[in-house]
Amino acid sequence: MNHAREVTGAGRLGKAGAPRLDAFCQAPVYLVVVLMGEALAMLLSLAPGVLEDRMQRLGWTSLFIQWVALVAMGSLCLLRRPLRRLAPWTLAGTVLLVLLSSTTLVSVVAYVVLTDSGWEARVDLWGFVGHALAIALVVGLIGMQYFQVRQSGREALIRQARAEIEALQARIRPHFLFNSLNTVASLIPSRPEAAERLVEDMSDLFRAALSAPHAITLDEELTLVRRYLEIEQWRLGERLRVEWALPDPLPTFTLPALTLQPLVENAVLHGVEPSRTGGRIRVSGEALPGGGFRLRVENDLAENAGRSHRRGNHMAIGNIRARLALHFGPLARLEAAREDGRFVVNLVLDADAIARTDAGEDREEKNDAHPDRR
Repeated sequence: MNHAREVTGAGRLGKAGAPRLDAFCQAPVYLVVVLMGEALAMLLSLAPGVLEDRMQRLGWTSLFIQWVALVAMGSLCLLRRPLRRLAPWTLAGTVLLVLLSSTTLVSVVAYVVLTDSGWEARVDLWGFVGHALAIALVVGLIGMQYFQVRQSGREALIRQARAEIEALQARIRPHFLFNSLNTVASLIPSRPEAAERLVEDMSDLFRAALSAPHAITLDEELTLVRRYLEIEQWRLGERLRVEWALPDPLPTFTLPALTLQPLVENAVLHGVEPSRTGGRIRVSGEALPGGGFRLRVENDLAENAGRSHRRGNHMAIGNIRARLALHFGPLARLEAAREDGRFVVNLVLDADAIARTDAGEDREEKNDAHPDRR
């Protein structure tokens, strides 16, 4: 049997200091920036010493600030991929530089347009630009201070979530190991050569499973599932029948390591093994309208399936639900039910969950953390 691939991938928790730059492209963030810009415009229009009509000043100031904000946000959205490789404080300085550059550009354009339209400026072009840059610099420095406070809180939350995920995965991995060792033990009396080959296969599998990071790609998780089923095939033979119905190519999102494998293991232990005639396990996946994705694990119910089946599944399902909640928040759900003599588990990911955990972005973060792997 071929060696199992080394499972790699950067967890969605990623580097503790890596900010999420996709925020520069999200509509709710734009709304917040617009509202904050309006608040700044009102503050400037209410300042003492203003000679012109305050409502007129509010209108022009608001228009100017919104243009600066939108140009800066649009530039940061376009530059988010190269910016992702920067260290946090280098990133903060770069964002400030983009803000000042946007302010300069909008100031020059506004000054030229307004003076050509008959506006009587009290200062020359560079005095106007310098005044605008001073205000932008103060606002940018306040934003950097907010960035520092927010990053500190985010890093603390990431460390806490990472510790919780490690504790939950530590409960799954020994269970996986012990059940596989029982498979080997059952083969030793009757088929010692097969048991020896199975130990070699298990070493490949556990090298991948026990060294897996917090999150791996769907393809890597399915590799673990296939290796596990190959091991169980040694023990159960023709009693274990497996069907696959997965799209090609597979989506590139990541999910917590050992998410599907415990579900398939439960299907073997509580659906196939207790039945004299064995049973069928089906692993499928399909894209959902709106960009989501559903993974489905289903198995035939054994004739004597009862409380032990429910207890075994509840432990694994509860553990997986907790890890999904830490990884995806409310963007993923795990549903389990009996349907027409089969036990069915659906893992449903919303489109936002897939977008946030795209493997391409994960690999960029992993390469940033480990430059030697590039």
